[in-house]
Amino acid sequence: MKYAVVLLTITCTMIHASIMRININCRDISQLPSILQCPEIQILRTYQDGHIDAMIDSDHLSLLNNLSIPYEITIYDLAAYHQSLRKDGRGGVFGNYYMYSEVRDAILTLQSQYPSIVKVDSLPTRSIEDRALYTVKISNSPGSNNGKPEVLFSGAIHAYEPIGVSVCMTDMMHLCQNYTGDPEIRWLVDNRQVYFIPVMNPDGYVYNETYPSMMWRKNRRNNGGGSFGVDLNRNYPYKWGYDNNGSSGNPSAWNYRGTAPASEPETQAVVDFVNNQNIRTWHNHHSPGDVLLIPFSYINSYPWDDTLEYYTICREESLLYGFVDWGNSTQAYGYPCNGELGDWAWCDSATYMIFGLVPELGPDYWGGLNDTSEIVDICQRMLNAELYLMEIAGFFPTVDTITVIDTFPGANNDGVLNPGESASLVITIYNKAVVDTAVNVTGMLYTSHQFVTVTDSIGTYGDMIRLSSADNTGDPYTVSSNPTIPPYEWIPFILGVEWNNGAYEKFLACSLQIGPVTQIQEHKNTLHRLEDILFPNPVKGKLRFSVLQMKTVDRVKIYNSYGALVHDLHIDKKNSDISVDLQSGIYFVQLLHHNRVKTIKCVVLPSR
Repeated sequence: MKYAVVLLTITCTMIHASIMRININCRDISQLPSILQCPEIQILRTYQDGHIDAMIDSDHLSLLNNLSIPYEITIYDLAAYHQSLRKDGRGGVFGNYYMYSEVRDAILTLQSQYPSIVKVDSLPTRSIEDRALYTVKISNSPGSNNGKPEVLFSGAIHAYEPIGVSVCMTDMMHLCQNYTGDPEIRWLVDNRQVYFIPVMNPDGYVYNETYPSMMWRKNRRNNGGGSFGVDLNRNYPYKWGYDNNGSSGNPSAWNYRGTAPASEPETQAVVDFVNNQNIRTWHNHHSPGDVLLIPFSYINSYPWDDTLEYYTICREESLLYGFVDWGNSTQAYGYPCNGELGDWAWCDSATYMIFGLVPELGPDYWGGLNDTSEIVDICQRMLNAELYLMEIAGFFPTVDTITVIDTFPGANNDGVLNPGESASLVITIYNKAVVDTAVNVTGMLYTSHQFVTVTDSIGTYGDMIRLSSADNTGDPYTVSSNPTIPPYEWIPFILGVEWNNGAYEKFLACSLQIGPVTQIQEHKNTLHRLEDILFPNPVKGKLRFSVLQMKTVDRVKIYNSYGALVHDLHIDKKNSDISVDLQSGIYFVQLLHHNRVKTIKCVVLPSR
């Protein structure tokens, strides 16, 4: 009887075509273009070991056989699979993800609850099926442009990638709910103009509410001949139609680019919006993979003049979120794409050189469909990277080091503020921003400690460019300590920093320990901050070093967890990028430059 049931199941599967998830084994890289150009095969992601995650209608499996490419079926019926994930019925059609109508209701509720900082609008150009592309602005002047740095977050340009919608909604609620109670959030809202387009492809997103597999990607353009949809992330004007590997001219293809650059109203709506703003940084959220993509997408290259800035963002966000890899589309995601939003934002938007990044989030497209904790985990981890992207859209000072110069009469010149001494303080600040220059940066030092007095509180720093440090050596602060102050006490200070002739101000907390010098002192022997971390951590199977990153590193030693030296690399600045294959495990990477050494613990995950 069991055999009869199995036979019936197989027969039903063969009679009723279904959308399948397959794993294609493409170890011969020369076969990739033919797979990319096959409209019946929808590529989801390619991997360095040669396998391709893809979807195909069960009626078209013979195409793979004709191409003589081995494959295995990982999910026989995506419709049944997704139905099983939301088997308890909670959360509606999209499980624990937002439906389009729920997004609309939620953002209107935010506007009604926080009218002083939230403005909901919709772009003048609507979708193919006449739906709104909603925008949300969070700022202390939500109804007007106050000239402060602008940041954009967007989601669901591909209809089957709902995690970006959830991330945008989490960001908005966090900013609103913490505006009055968290000084850092208040500063960001008061000093940035933060925009959101949570659903960039409303028609495709809504269509997934009734599309059985929930894996509709494109918009809902009627292409004729029974074909629907344009891939909106192949429809942007820059390098549109550059080749047929990064997009397709076939209307049936998963990556169909449309009939012309910005042919789709959804694309044109975003183009018009961005061109009328002054966006500095932009996250366009996708899924899945937990990798971070940067330009260029149309070719395997980088915007070399600003690669260090992009690398800095990727390094920081990899630490904040936990991205396992980052790079351009070809390197980090396995295939090129042209007519892509990020390339257009960098090269062809009216603002020009918007630092646009694509966070590919989560383990799968609808991962967490019936597991709130998975969605919450991704959104909460990504929140830190989102706040960082807001910070770096304009001058953002942080305290780097405090140097004590105790050469006043009665001081012992030991580099420490001792009880009863007066000293000059040189405070180095660092600008985290990746854009613009801050003009006339000035510091004002305060303390409320009863035994320490600031006698000269003003320090000047001049102008500061992006990703740079400056100090007040020419105009140091002066402090005095009371003889009765307990030794080794920590003194809290507030450094108020003003710039652009007083248009902006930020208060930074810092501290200094009272002497005397002890026998054991911490010695910080590190490389420059831009070279502290030179790769994502953890990584999958391969550690990559860029020559541009390694410009202040002469040698790299890699030790395993037992202390054995497994790689000793002498860096030749003229060579191309360096990559090292590593088995999974824990390693210690030692960066050497003259007599300076920095050791980093690195976790290497299996490549698959």
